[in-house]
Amino acid sequence: GVLPSVILSATSLRVSRTSSVLIESHASALDCSGISHALSYQWSSTPALPSSSSSPIYMKGTALRIPSFTLPTPMSYLITLMVSLSSDPSSSVEVYSTVDVIPSAPIAIIHGGNRQVSILQDVILDASRSVDPDQSSTLSDFTFTWSCSSPSSSSSSSICNNLSSYHGPQIGQLHFAPNVL
Repeated sequence: GVLPSVILSATSLRVSRTSSVLIESHASALDCSGISHALSYQWSSTPALPSSSSSPIYMKGTALRIPSFTLPTPMSYLITLMVSLSSDPSSSVEVYSTVDVIPSAPIAIIHGGNRQVSILQDVILDASRSVDPDQSSTLSDFTFTWSCSSPSSSSSSSICNNLSSYHGPQIGQLHFAPNVL
């Protein structure tokens, strides 16, 4: 009997949650006399892909399309496409693709740094506008850890050694009072 010949556009993908996914298939079934047979396509996934009415997943015909922000992280999916002859569903071939969804790195946005200040001024470094590109994040979703290095072995090295004593790392702000730096 005739079996379909199937090629996927991707057999292994590593994507972030912010990426959309497109897997296309190219299939044909020719018999010995060169006659092309009509094909049926059936997509599936293990585990099952999440369903969302606001971002529907397209799993029909020759393509699988998953909109961005649909797949949770971290997660791996085994995508299966079964292609069969429309006239004889038992003449089928399965092909596979893996989709690994990896978390994106948070983006640190720090306001108030990279400037010269007088010893009499407050210095506030504020990272509270940092974002997680994979989700709409709030400040409580983050843990802030501040570190400090001194370009020389001057008195500022003691400030770096005592960084944890300054107000604010838990809320995304680091505050140095006047006459501290």
